[in-house]
Amino acid sequence: MAKVAVRMHRGRKAFARDVVVLEEMTAVHENQIKPEFLKRFNAVVANWKHRPDFKARKVLGAEAYRLYIYPAGSEEAKQIWRWNVEGTRPHRIAAKNAPYLRFKWDGPGSYAAKTGPGGKWYGGPGRVIGGRWYALPEVHHPGTEPRAWPTVIGKQLQHFYSRSVENAWRRALRRMNQG
Repeated sequence: MAKVAVRMHRGRKAFARDVVVLEEMTAVHENQIKPEFLKRFNAVVANWKHRPDFKARKVLGAEAYRLYIYPAGSEEAKQIWRWNVEGTRPHRIAAKNAPYLRFKWDGPGSYAAKTGPGGKWYGGPGRVIGGRWYALPEVHHPGTEPRAWPTVIGKQLQHFYSRSVENAWRRALRRMNQG
């Protein structure tokens, strides 16, 4: 399943399990980092009809601190998220509940997607511009390119994550030195 995992700060193992450090890291993950990541993921799916909820899980270990963001909610919404993030291969679509599939089309490139490949953009109309109506018993879908939002969002927020964790380390070490 596509998810983002951000990992930072492998050093300072001697202090990593200290109560003061864990308190600071928990606070910074819950109050700063997690809300920012969830906000970015929710912005991607803001105009989706079947949008997933997102959840975050933090793992504070001696080796590294990690934050995992993953889709939650209905299975349909999670599957749509996976198809978009991972892409799809070309496939056949056949009519199931009616004799024909009915759709609007104006040739290759007439569909303006809600999202772009590689996670470069999102928020489009998600419809065919112009075109005429067709009714066919089956079509061959060309597949979709992966939208790499977890990777893109992770890269966008890497500096923010690193800076927030580093500041939490400094606060924790100051508290430890004060007694």
